[in-house]
Amino acid sequence: MKIRTGVLLAVGVLAVPLVFVGWPAAYFLLVYGCGLEEDALERALQAESVLDAPPDGAESVGKPYSGCDDDDLFVSVERAYRYEGSPAALQAYYRKAAPARGWQPVARSEGKCFTKRVDGATAYLSFWYPEEYEQKTDADFAVGITAQRGSTEEWC
Repeated sequence: MKIRTGVLLAVGVLAVPLVFVGWPAAYFLLVYGCGLEEDALERALQAESVLDAPPDGAESVGKPYSGCDDDDLFVSVERAYRYEGSPAALQAYYRKAAPARGWQPVARSEGKCFTKRVDGATAYLSFWYPEEYEQKTDADFAVGITAQRGSTEEWC
């Protein structure tokens, strides 16, 4: 009887960590976060020609950025540029360049955000100035695309 009780106690002691630690650890290692679908979406966003077609006189700064948020599974890609033109000239450029590449303006975005379907997801293209976000960088502006499969959230 003592051996049986001891075995049951040992099994119980070992089962508790397995249930409360093992299963969540397995979930985070095997299921949680960005996966193959997000990798495919990232590649599709990176291939969008509008990212690498800045206005005349703009010069690429730094490395292109791309990544996926493991919590919310949204994918972002970005390019940064130096540009001596005015903000009005930059906005006028993207108002023409984005629709020419299949992007449609988003209402209420004042011409700074566009949308289209990319690899089955609704994607949002926008451009911004680092000082708007108090970022220290050599870039004068950045252009990026954000998308999330199955989301209805606007990213502008």
